[in-house]
Amino acid sequence: MGKEDSMSVTGHRGSRVSWGGGSGKGNNGGGHKNRNRGPSNPSTTVAYYRDGVPYNAAGEIIITITGGPKLPPGVPSPAPGNYQVPTNGGFVYEVAVNRVNIITGVTVYPVTNNRGYALVNEDKRKNLARTVVDKILAPKRAAAEEARLAAEEAERKIEAAKVQAKWDSAHPIEVAESQVNEVQQRINQVQQNKLAAEQLAAIHDATANSLQNEVSPLLAEARRLRAEFENQAKEGALDPSGHPPAYHRALAINAAAARKKWAADEKQAEANREREKATQARNQANEASQRLNQMRQEKIKAEAHQNAVRQKVAEDIKAKEESDTVKDAVKFTADFYKELTSKYGDNASQIAQELAKAAKGKQIRNVDDALKAFDKYKDVLNKKFSLKDREAIAQALESFDRDLMAKNLAKFSKAFNYVGNTVDIYDVVIELIKAIKTNIWRPFFVKVESMAAGRAAAIITAFAFSIIIGMPIGILGFALIMASVSMLVNDELMEEINKLIGI
Repeated sequence: MGKEDSMSVTGHRGSRVSWGGGSGKGNNGGGHKNRNRGPSNPSTTVAYYRDGVPYNAAGEIIITITGGPKLPPGVPSPAPGNYQVPTNGGFVYEVAVNRVNIITGVTVYPVTNNRGYALVNEDKRKNLARTVVDKILAPKRAAAEEARLAAEEAERKIEAAKVQAKWDSAHPIEVAESQVNEVQQRINQVQQNKLAAEQLAAIHDATANSLQNEVSPLLAEARRLRAEFENQAKEGALDPSGHPPAYHRALAINAAAARKKWAADEKQAEANREREKATQARNQANEASQRLNQMRQEKIKAEAHQNAVRQKVAEDIKAKEESDTVKDAVKFTADFYKELTSKYGDNASQIAQELAKAAKGKQIRNVDDALKAFDKYKDVLNKKFSLKDREAIAQALESFDRDLMAKNLAKFSKAFNYVGNTVDIYDVVIELIKAIKTNIWRPFFVKVESMAAGRAAAIITAFAFSIIIGMPIGILGFALIMASVSMLVNDELMEEINKLIGI
């Protein structure tokens, strides 16, 4: 609480609260008499001071033309944020208040041990000062508490909106479905309202028609009675000096005609009111129809949005699955290279990686070129691979798992960004086994060429890796398979392959 909130609170004459210390040297409680105790004027009675300016109980500034002290004489201004309250006997109390408008203490002025007499009812006067100030502080505390609660509610709404927004972001399909459902619920409600209005219009129409059917007979009876009355009047029935029974009968007929006419008019008015109600109900039904048309358009848009969201989510899921598949394939390939290192050494892993790199975005050679390249190294390979070695390699390959090899091929193909038709490599493996056994390689190269749709070298590399992984073919089997595939991709690797097997 700043200096601008500092104020002095004084009593008024009606409350018998007065100032002490007539000499102006402070409030000592003596030598003062209350004078001029006439009726007080509430508008000019000081209730409190703010920054030295007097205010009445209504919060209005008191302006004194003749001037005068702003504070009781001899009493210093209160500390910033505190209040001063005069009480009976000339005592002035300073009420200390903290920043949250809570009273923290009450002090009497002047603070001195020599007051001229013992202070009587000190606690009572302090409590009075406390009560006076607390009446001023209570609304401030209430306003502060209201502001605090409002701030908490606003913060709660903000947090709730954040939570809802987070949930909505994570559940776009559910949000879109709820929007469609919400529109449908409004459509259902308006349809019910329209049906109710149409039914009500039908009821009012039926009632109006029923009433209208009663009007014509009543009018006809009224006209008949009126005509009878007029006939009797022409015959002198209305002459009081004539035949009294005829006179009274004529008057009765006339009264009956009037009642029938009144009843007909009432029925007609009621029928008209029913028609007005029917018109109002039909207008309500028409308005409902217009709202239905608008809502149906809203639903069409909501459903279109829902379909778009579903498609987007499906695409996102597919993209994530594709990304996860690629990541898995890349890791699978990296693990394959590690396995080669573990089994055959770093050179074997390096050769496999070089083959994959060479095959990237390339096409395979044709069969004749591959065979020419293979023939250059055939004699050297024959010297290294004995018949027994070939039979061992072929026998190891014959134990391959067709399904597992297909899965491995799919993973390697994904890692090498190969996009093409699914390849069944069973026949290719069979041809490879025959070629290893017979040392006749043309049928194998022909089968490989037919397998490589679009002549993509990546699928050939993936095929080689799918055979090698997990198969007990040994380093010679690895070298022979890599050599045969290299002829179709890049025969420059043959030098490295030969070094690997000690040629």
